[in-house]
Amino acid sequence: MKILIVDDSAQFLNALGAILREAGYTDVVMKESAPEAIEFLLSPACRAPGSHVDIILMDVIMPGMDGLEAVRRLKSENELRDIPIVMVSVEDEEMKIKQAFDAGAIDYIGKPIKKLELMARVRSILRLKEETDHRKAHERELEKTVEQLRKAICDLKTLSGLLPICSYCKRIRDAKGDWQQVDSYITDHSTAGFSHSICPECLKEHYPEYADDVLMQSTKKTK
Repeated sequence: MKILIVDDSAQFLNALGAILREAGYTDVVMKESAPEAIEFLLSPACRAPGSHVDIILMDVIMPGMDGLEAVRRLKSENELRDIPIVMVSVEDEEMKIKQAFDAGAIDYIGKPIKKLELMARVRSILRLKEETDHRKAHERELEKTVEQLRKAICDLKTLSGLLPICSYCKRIRDAKGDWQQVDSYITDHSTAGFSHSICPECLKEHYPEYADDVLMQSTKKTK
């Protein structure tokens, strides 16, 4: 689990980072301003599979872009809006906290930090994030299955409609205008497969010297 801490106080960053690492969260990233944090979150390294941030601890009052503006910016980015954001504030910043909640933050922790409270909030939020990620992955799999079913139904409808077929070579014209052998077309548009053989008429026409013996053997096998 990757945790991002954003605070303009290096002393506070180090203290909070030490608490999290002591609790077993070794992948902790610290940024001293909201623009730095946003730049990091949008970087290719942070977007790579397995490198995404799972929770953000954001200070409310910071010079330049404050925590409230940062939350609004993060929630406007499609790839970042699902990251849970916890505001870190002192008691007299209640109005800012309310505005942050309205913007999309999900919780807050008061300063000075109480270790037990911090860890309880972090564990709870990370557990919820893990369950949410699992549900979304399951939904993506369902969407993929539904799309496959739609394609299968579309293919079946294609096979049940009128198919342009050449009167001479018996090839079929597909939706792109290309001409395919009948067996290739059906294989591409259904679950049916083919095993090639030869009918009695073609056997007599192309292999007359073997036809009688082969047909006799075939008749014996069917008796």
